[in-house]
Amino acid sequence: MRTKKEQYEALQSIKDSYDGDQTAMQSIMNKMAVIIQDGVEGAWPNGTRVEKINSEIADIHQDRTLGTTTGAMWSHYVSEHFAPSDTKSNVQYMYLVDFDNCPMRAENPNALILLMDIKLKLVSSARRNIFINA
Repeated sequence: MRTKKEQYEALQSIKDSYDGDQTAMQSIMNKMAVIIQDGVEGAWPNGTRVEKINSEIADIHQDRTLGTTTGAMWSHYVSEHFAPSDTKSNVQYMYLVDFDNCPMRAENPNALILLMDIKLKLVSSARRNIFINA
């Protein structure tokens, strides 16, 4: 797991290296995914069960869809680069989520679904599950 500063600097370094070449975009996205999959301090740990909430009509996954977190990104980076201006103050993390029933993943196994924390609800903590199953 990375500190917030370490994650921010790693993501920024990758972003700064991008020169606009579209053929390099997949490589950039893969590098960012590896950093995000490491997780970040303060976020839910990888393996946490979540439920989709606050869906919009165009969202692929609607409310009550279940999934598992596979990575997290800190809010400062999210606010600067991803979050719409009307949600910036409420977003603390973005999570990579592997949804249980993902039509996108069936077509593209490498598809990454990154969601703001305000679109997710905790169902069960990965850490709690470790102790329950032990």
